[in-house]
Amino acid sequence: MSETATLRTIEKPLVEREGEKRNLIYPPFIAIIAGPSCVGKSTVSEALAHPLNDKEETNIVVSDVDTMRRSIFGHNTKGTPEQEQRAMEQSYAANHAYAKARVLGKAITKDGLPMDAAPVILTATYSRAYYHEMAKELLSWGREHTIPSLFFQCDIFNPEKSSY
Repeated sequence: MSETATLRTIEKPLVEREGEKRNLIYPPFIAIIAGPSCVGKSTVSEALAHPLNDKEETNIVVSDVDTMRRSIFGHNTKGTPEQEQRAMEQSYAANHAYAKARVLGKAITKDGLPMDAAPVILTATYSRAYYHEMAKELLSWGREHTIPSLFFQCDIFNPEKSSY
């Protein structure tokens, strides 16, 4: 995945002011934040999408694969290992389809209203080779559509194996 964009590829946001509040409007991009469970993927994505102060907002959309799975299959999704695998594959595919629609401005609300094009951060473990291939395909699709596409791998810090 070395052919992906760099952080420098992402343009600075347009800043709109509403009184004391600043709206940071970024052009569309796709960022995948991957890594093991409980490593901080959601924390990082939410910090990027929602600045800590209440005087700024962004148009960055965060879409987590587990949230997508719950929206498709509900909360009670236990089944056989094969059923679990199919559900996760469908959830990854739906998450990627949603990202494509959002960055192109082709997504619609539940009420059928169009949504503006927006940058999307996807979070998931991407723990299987099949998911790695899906990520590569999404990043390649982004490049084909001249949409900056980035991949970040979060790992668990192990001081015993670190060179720090």
